[in-house]
Amino acid sequence: MSAPLMAFLETQPASIQPMQPGDEWASFRVNDPRQVESALAALVREETPLVLGFAGSVVTSAVLWSSDGSTRRLRLRLTGASCESDKLAHLLRLRPTQAGPALELLAAAYRGDAKLQFDMPEPQLQRHGAEYMLQTAWPRQMLRLPRRSAVRVRRKPGASPVAIFPHPLAPDYRARLRVLNISTQGCALWLPRGELPLAPGQTLQKVEVELDEESVLFSDIRVLHISQGGDAMPTLPLGEAEGLRVGCRWEHLPGPAASLLAAWIRGGRRRRDLVHLSFDD
Repeated sequence: MSAPLMAFLETQPASIQPMQPGDEWASFRVNDPRQVESALAALVREETPLVLGFAGSVVTSAVLWSSDGSTRRLRLRLTGASCESDKLAHLLRLRPTQAGPALELLAAAYRGDAKLQFDMPEPQLQRHGAEYMLQTAWPRQMLRLPRRSAVRVRRKPGASPVAIFPHPLAPDYRARLRVLNISTQGCALWLPRGELPLAPGQTLQKVEVELDEESVLFSDIRVLHISQGGDAMPTLPLGEAEGLRVGCRWEHLPGPAASLLAAWIRGGRRRRDLVHLSFDD
């Protein structure tokens, strides 16, 4: 897999190149209009969180609430932090006078074992009170990409590591979230329903990760994407089964912490009675 393709394994949108002879994206393109319509309908039906933005630039979260195949229009509600939504609105206002791939509006979402990404032509943004509503034309291109960038260790729910951190929205409150799986690149957290929200692009600072009773590491964590748990979610205790999966990347992981984490993961492969391996991104 080439370097440009690997960039798509990150959640943030990247430029989708047009189809051309010898297209390296050919096997990942969704070309059947019926499959495109079905994928969009599933995003609406499941209320799958989207990451919305420009390649290598500002992103915010959104929900696709209407997909009309007859009029070929999409309607979305922006759900990210107001400051990120305002930045996106500013870039959209600049777009008519600054054309180019850097200002191509894109959406990305995780469904099951794949990342779905598509372009959003002719965006029209409206503000209703504190919320932004967005309409766009039907996607011209859609990609479906596998999520297998790193081996992760996922422990049984009763033995899960936990992440403890001051919440960005309430610094005096220390959130305590279950770690669903973990790798040397990042981890996935479980955000139960009713917990204070998190958003793509946020950096969680001074996170304490309790791997087990004897192993603890400290690092900042960047939120990359938020998705529904899906059928593959491990059985969780009553009261925690409804929520969202929060995909994160380590930020400035100190050397000793990285060594501890690598050793813990190697040990996890041997503790077959406590863990199983996950190849999810």
